[in-house]
Amino acid sequence: MRDKFYYLAGGFMLVLLAGFIYITDGMRIGPAGFGPMSLVSDAGLYDERLDEIYNLKFTLNNSRTQTNAAVYIPIYAAFDDPSFYADLFSSDGAVAETDEYFVFDVESGRLYVHKHQGLLVFESKLPRPGTISATPALSQDEAIDALVVFLENRFLKSDFHEAVINFDDENGIYEIKLINKLAGLSNYAFPITASVNTDGEILRLEYYTMEFERFADVSLKTMKQAYRELPLEFAEEIEIDLKRATLVYFFENSIVQPAYIFEGEITTGGGFRCFIPAARYE
Repeated sequence: MRDKFYYLAGGFMLVLLAGFIYITDGMRIGPAGFGPMSLVSDAGLYDERLDEIYNLKFTLNNSRTQTNAAVYIPIYAAFDDPSFYADLFSSDGAVAETDEYFVFDVESGRLYVHKHQGLLVFESKLPRPGTISATPALSQDEAIDALVVFLENRFLKSDFHEAVINFDDENGIYEIKLINKLAGLSNYAFPITASVNTDGEILRLEYYTMEFERFADVSLKTMKQAYRELPLEFAEEIEIDLKRATLVYFFENSIVQPAYIFEGEITTGGGFRCFIPAARYE
């Protein structure tokens, strides 16, 4: 049995990633343009606006779940023989080559094989929404199972630790990210990403083949120190119920590094997720 943990966000998800704000709504992801964020340093400074914006629904202590963690460099696979992967997708033959990609016509779609970043991108030839109804024809679990079967039929790794799911109810499409572990922590860097309609068809897939090389060890901030770095400037006044914080890995500045992920709900509707870098560089 797979060790699975799901996050389901209705409406839109406000995602903050180390100084950048994003809003996800269905399949659209882009900068929100809220302007610069105010961050509080590790020196113990405190801003009363934190308590005005964030309602803590869990105990925030000053301890560390662990005192140090490793930083990793991604080692991308170079596809010298892209036809190997094209054959896994039942290729009809190469149709184009660009500076970055080999392009193949494959069964029911097109495959893009990145030359240097270990990335496979599959796009359906006729992407379409699923059956639209008040109750999706396909459940969360069934959508994930459809993705796993698609991967396994092409001999691609399909194991995962967590599944992050957003459902676009206007178009009947699940946006799925399969998250694995790195050094015992959930690794949000380079997830398996897919769009699946409610008929169980894979409309798009992004799949990375890579390894992670240990680069250095770093000491970690406490969760309370990371909390004090949550953003304070938004386009409008909002309140956020924070429900959990977890130490994870994420990708920034060309390295895979530890971060605290703060998650919760915006009181006026929608989900909230914010990554705060956890490393202390002293």
